[in-house]
Amino acid sequence: MSGVLIGIKQIGDLVCKITQEGLDPDQPSKEQPAMFLYRPGRLGRSVIIPLESAWKYDESESRAAQYACLDSCRNIALQLDYPTDNATLSQIAMFVQNHLDDLVKAKVQHREKQVVGEITGTMNGNPFCHELKD
Repeated sequence: MSGVLIGIKQIGDLVCKITQEGLDPDQPSKEQPAMFLYRPGRLGRSVIIPLESAWKYDESESRAAQYACLDSCRNIALQLDYPTDNATLSQIAMFVQNHLDDLVKAKVQHREKQVVGEITGTMNGNPFCHELKD
């Protein structure tokens, strides 16, 4: 994951970075804003919430959205080594909801495609060389 840092916020021991990530290995140049949550000092403990999943955390009247938020917050708590009691899940939900505007408003910064390989050869006796970009 090679993201571009857009913003960072911390409350207590929970850090939120808004980054730009290429989350699709089949399309590395197709990047989107993402919320990256982690606890400093806890290596390997992190969560990524891509823009396309932000709807789960929106304060909605829909029961389906509320259950999706609760389920996602429980997964976040487990991944970040927090307890899964209702008070903690509510705090995680509020933390994520407080940063949704930053995620939604984050502008995708287009980067130049990188050369990932080169093809050389001859065709009809003429040499050619072509760069492969992501």
